[in-house]
Amino acid sequence: MLKRQILVSVREPIDRPGRAFSLEAYWGLGWGINSTINEDIYYHNGSNETGFRCYSQFSTFSKTGMVIMTNGLNGEKLWEEIIRELGDY
Repeated sequence: MLKRQILVSVREPIDRPGRAFSLEAYWGLGWGINSTINEDIYYHNGSNETGFRCYSQFSTFSKTGMVIMTNGLNGEKLWEEIIRELGDY
């Protein structure tokens, strides 16, 4: 599931700060993979038509992760801002 399967050339990597600066985006089996200067960060996001938006990410190298769940139609704007600030923590 966590092996790089396909290089995603039509989608930019998630904007992350500092050492978590994303270089390329890949698809694994069910997970998006952002390659960074130090490691791969695995992520998945989702939504439904009622306003639920979620995002999860983890790193097997640094052993960090996060899950963000929102209950609003613009929830992805919240988690995108959090990721831009926190990066891989």
